[in-house]
Amino acid sequence: MNVMHMAFLYVYIENLTMGNLETFHEIAEREGPASLVTDICAGGSCPWDSNTYTLVPGDNSEMPLTIEPHLLPEYGGQHILYRITVGEGENLENSITVYVKVNVSTTSGINRVVNHNAVKVYPNPTRGKVTVGNQQYDLSGRAAGVYYLPVEGGSARVIKL
Repeated sequence: MNVMHMAFLYVYIENLTMGNLETFHEIAEREGPASLVTDICAGGSCPWDSNTYTLVPGDNSEMPLTIEPHLLPEYGGQHILYRITVGEGENLENSITVYVKVNVSTTSGINRVVNHNAVKVYPNPTRGKVTVGNQQYDLSGRAAGVYYLPVEGGSARVIKL
């Protein structure tokens, strides 16, 4: 039996224009284990099935671009390098490229009990509005799927029917 570990890398993109901006993305694993499986989530959709992402003006911290490498114990001591390019239009005009490096630990985890406060997420699954902690989100205009919504210190998984 293999124990699978996951990492969540959140990339927040800010739209500094006055209107909605349709961006195009390219995410590529440049280095890392050949058998690595990575899920990409964006705009609240997981898995992300497109290379476009519409950003509203200002801070887009509620809908990050998320890279989720599925880590196996045999990857310990290795690293993964992702190249993320975001730009306008299919030609990626005015693009910016960021490299993100993930170092995979050789330890099996934390050897002590970790106390954390549970975050209430309800209703889950939902057809519209959902409350995550003290924040309410309206998913009624979005497609059915799995959404990762921000919560202090991480994210909460919500299923939209």
